Parts: sequence; C-alpha cells; structure tokens
Amino acid sequence: MMPQGQERRSMRIAITGATGFVGRSLLADETLGEHERVALTRRPPPEGPAPMKLRWVRGALEDSQALARLVEGADLVIHIAGLVKARSAGEFFAVNEEGTARLLRAMERHASADARLLLVSSLAAREKDLSPYAASKRAGERVVEEGLAPERWTILRPPALYGPGDREMLPLWRAAGRGLLPAPAGAQQRLSLLHAEDLVRLIARWCAPDAATALAGRIFEIDDGRGGYSADELACILSRVWGRAVRVLALPRPLVATAAAIGGTIGRLRGEAVMLTPHKLPELLHPDWAVGPMDETLLAHWHPEIDAERGIRRTLLAVGAPIPT
Repeated sequence: MMPQGQERRSMRIAITGATGFVGRSLLADETLGEHERVALTRRPPPEGPAPMKLRWVRGALEDSQALARLVEGADLVIHIAGLVKARSAGEFFAVNEEGTARLLRAMERHASADARLLLVSSLAAREKDLSPYAASKRAGERVVEEGLAPERWTILRPPALYGPGDREMLPLWRAAGRGLLPAPAGAQQRLSLLHAEDLVRLIARWCAPDAATALAGRIFEIDDGRGGYSADELACILSRVWGRAVRVLALPRPLVATAAAIGGTIGRLRGEAVMLTPHKLPELLHPDWAVGPMDETLLAHWHPEIDAERGIRRTLLAVGAPIPT
C-alpha cells in the first residue's frame, strides 16, 4: 500500500526470472498492475491472456541484446533469475555472477539514469566457502555492491522458499504424509523457511519509492519470522497438517554422500544438471540455515504473514494432497 500523501507514479519495471516459481507469482501481484512490466523469458511466453501492461522479451542473461531490450527506460530492475543446479561450477558463475554483471552493464547503458536494482540472492551467499553455488551467489552480490552506488541497490537473501508451484520442498511435505520426515543433516539442523507469497509482497513493497530508499545499500536476510526450525519442530507442524504422527528419519551421512555421488554421475552421463551432487552436499549438511532477528528497518516496511503450518497446508492443497481440512 502506498503511504498516505505519497504521489503515485507509473513506472517501468524490468524483471528477470519471471517464468520461475517466484517470478510467476510476482507477475500476478495486483499491486504492480498499474506499472508497465517487461519480463525476460528463455522460452516462448506462457500461453493464455497476459496480465495488463506486461511485455515479454525473449532471451537470457547470456544475451546482451535481450538485456538491453529488457531494461530500456526501466525505473526499477528486479533480478530474480539464477542457477540453483548446474553441470559444473563454471555454469553457476556464468549465470549467477557474469549474468548479473551483464545485466548491470545493460542498466548503465539503457535504463533510466537513476534506475534501482533489487537482487533476489540466497541465504547460501553468507556461506560462500561451502559450495560453488554459494560462492557464485556471493559473487553476484559483489557485482552489485561494486557496480552501483549504494542508493541504487538492495539485496535480499531468502532461505528455503516454498508454496504453490514449488518443486524443491514439496517432496519433503509429501513424504511426511507417509509418517516420515527425512533429515539428511540430522534432527538438530535449523532451517529457515519463507512462503513465496511473502517474498512477492516484499518485492512489491520495495517498488514503492519510500521502501526502495529506506532499504537501499543493504543486504537483508529474510524468513517467516520464526528464526528457523529444527527437523523435530517441522515434524510437529507436519503432524498437525497431515493429522497423523510424523517421525524424523535421520539419514546416515555416508548414505547421503553416496546418493550425491550417484546423482553427480547420472548428471554427467546424461549431460544434465541435477540438484543433489557432491559439490552441493556441504549445503545440504550445513547445520545452520536459520535467519536471526530481522532488521528493524526492513520490518518497518514489511512483515511476513504466512507461518509454516498455514503455508505448508496451502502448498499441499494446491497439488490435491489428501490432508484434513
């Protein structure tokens, strides 16, 4: 909501990652409907009627000409696109670091003179030495910090995201329906969560000039306000969601490492990027993916609204899971 007394102005907003899990929700957000939005897509635009004031640009982060068309005259740039699985470490950096640098060059040449950037990074960036993915996300953040004046950028570090359309966390929620919650890092690992709709509300809020100004030049770690969950706490939540007992299944580390090795081998043989590989294993086993108390400046402009029980319930209902209502 626009603060009282603040003039409303239609803006041009450029968006990367618009066809992904979070991007699709952002395009559907009604609070941005008054603005002209230009969205990047690798594939043909989604079929069906497009939202009002939305234009698609065909291309990718590797395509400088497409990025120029994307950000032409943009007032705001929302950079969501990124690689979360890859065939090699180099692929992570090619997209998450070099793609970000290419986007900034396009901004400097083609966006409005005072255009602002919101980078949706990852909580993994705070542990850059854990994996190539984490290192590439931190490298992308550095590109922004060094390439734009502080008043022109904000960086968000969301934790594990979930919600309707998610494919990463959904298998865990479904497994709990059989009474088991797999815990590769053990029952005491702390994991923060954030529902995608809350992230979208924060992105939309940043688009208001007062929030973009207040949050400029800062990196914010964000979650649902709980400061993380242990596997035991998640099992209790899932028990209520499914209406049955859910037990934590702590997986032996050698078993998890073997699964990662097999995943990496399969990926190489098929020439495909897979999620569970040896270089992603340290992230999976890291004991602390919890967000501490969130910054008061951030909370003055946004509060998460969806707790884990409500969010997981809605996620499962969206795929027709037989949970009690």
